[in-house]
Amino acid sequence: MGTYYATRAILPQLIEKNCGDIINILSTNGLNGAATSSAYSASKFGVIGLTESLAQEVRRNNIRVTVLTPSTVATELAIKTNLIAENNEQKYMQLEDIAEFIVSQLKLHPRIYVKTASFLATNPF
Repeated sequence: MGTYYATRAILPQLIEKNCGDIINILSTNGLNGAATSSAYSASKFGVIGLTESLAQEVRRNNIRVTVLTPSTVATELAIKTNLIAENNEQKYMQLEDIAEFIVSQLKLHPRIYVKTASFLATNPF
């Protein structure tokens, strides 16, 4: 619900400006369900639906709405929950990788936008 409430709070200002970007960062679990994470996957699927619907609603206001779905990112949480092995984090996506993509998207000409993008580590094995 946080994504919905944050969007609802900022959307009137973007509509008034007649431009802007909303970038929702989710997980590849929003694209494919996993046996051990049904509730998590369901929440991500829901935000993808929200993002796609919102994009259609606000395109006429020059507002770009994007969903990013990265695979495992090397964070403290990923290490603590054993999603990635400690001392192996350099093989996984870094927060900086996602930030770099977001900055490049914001530099795109306003007439185009990225609807969705998935990120995977090249060789996390």
